[in-house]
Amino acid sequence: MSVQGATNRKGSLLEGQRSLLRAIRLEDLDQAQSILGENPDSVLEIDPTTRETGLHVSAKNALGEFVDAILESPSVDFSLQDARGYDVLQSAMESLDQTIVQKIHSAMSERAPHLLNNPPHLTADQ
Repeated sequence: MSVQGATNRKGSLLEGQRSLLRAIRLEDLDQAQSILGENPDSVLEIDPTTRETGLHVSAKNALGEFVDAILESPSVDFSLQDARGYDVLQSAMESLDQTIVQKIHSAMSERAPHLLNNPPHLTADQ
């Protein structure tokens, strides 16, 4: 059984596996699509330092084709926050690319509307 591209329960890569985050950082779309095709759960991979997912990295760096590929995965978790407490919509806003912001907002509206109405980063005190 091949576990290539699989992640453990916390989203960290297991030894010897291909990394979606690495493919995104190298801007290797073919590799990213291959990894996503083999394992849609690879979108849950989390950088241990920044706590970013591939969607965070793609969105904030305005990598629209990567955003599109990742959003095709049914495993995207829009509630994940990076080390700064940013969700993927906030990361998209950093890019200043309105197309990417709109794509992520639309996907969240469809698949996680509760997060748009009750963002996890806001508390009752804010």
